[in-house]
Amino acid sequence: MTRDPADEPIELHLPDGGRVIVTISDRITRDGDYATELVAVMVSANGSEPSVAATIREEAEDLGLDCTTNGRHPTVIRIGPSPTETH
Repeated sequence: MTRDPADEPIELHLPDGGRVIVTISDRITRDGDYATELVAVMVSANGSEPSVAATIREEAEDLGLDCTTNGRHPTVIRIGPSPTETH
């Protein structure tokens, strides 16, 4: 069985050699209005790996989503629904 391409992480390759990998953990978050906001931030964010990651994390948190980061290179961000939110 193959994975749906929509389930794959989004990899941002930055001009300075940095990389940020974003995984959206559930289909409702990925397919809903949140995805539009998150992708807009990913496309417009610029700077170093830590600053791009911080921008993405801030947007996720502003949207009320749960966000975890691994804290190493490449930066991996996992975004999903808030633990208190039910779909």
